[in-house]
Amino acid sequence: MAENAMLQQACEGLGAGERGAICLLAKSLSADLVFLDEWKARRIAREAGLAIVGCLGVLEAGARRGYVPDLREAYIDLLRQGIRYDIKLLQESLARLGLPAL
Repeated sequence: MAENAMLQQACEGLGAGERGAICLLAKSLSADLVFLDEWKARRIAREAGLAIVGCLGVLEAGARRGYVPDLREAYIDLLRQGIRYDIKLLQESLARLGLPAL
């Protein structure tokens, strides 16, 4: 089975957004980076040789560059809105920037 067909098959269980990001955009356009949060999609993308960043990575990078003035508050806002993140990941991110825990 060709690499592209194997990738298409691996992406079958993903939502349309993740499938499109991996199979259409990233591989077809030879993207340097793909934005994914869903774990199964991230695994498939890694196996396809794609570099990945998620929401927390973007927020952390923004905080490092001064675009996100209060990363801790941004994480609290995500949680208040019902967006589910592993608290351990949030705490590790804050610790990397020397910020207080949630």
